[in-house]
Amino acid sequence: MSQPRTRVIQWATGNIGLRALREVIRDPALDLVGVLVYDADKNGVDAGVLCGEGPVGITATTDRADIHAVEADCVLYMPRALDVDDVVALLEAGKNVVTTRGELFGGGEGLGEENRARVLAACVRGG
Repeated sequence: MSQPRTRVIQWATGNIGLRALREVIRDPALDLVGVLVYDADKNGVDAGVLCGEGPVGITATTDRADIHAVEADCVLYMPRALDVDDVVALLEAGKNVVTTRGELFGGGEGLGEENRARVLAACVRGG
């Protein structure tokens, strides 16, 4: 019996995001379930095509609400600018967040006290 695959959302497809997306697609233990892009030219493009792989059947979207509604175990959160509201919503929905955003490193000290408290509370609410 095989292990269940981890359902992953790639949030943003800049330089590092595209590299992460490619590795998610290549890893048989991971199941890409969504891709959020900020560039309108990438909207509707197959995720595999975006990162130089073959089509995978998951199309990128600029619609945050659509991505928030996707069932996932993990979000690779890699935007140019942090949006604490998005992070809080992802965590409250029970999604794990893996990020390149420095504000969340070191226990979230770079967020400031109010936003750090929001993120920590969202972790508790989302389990």
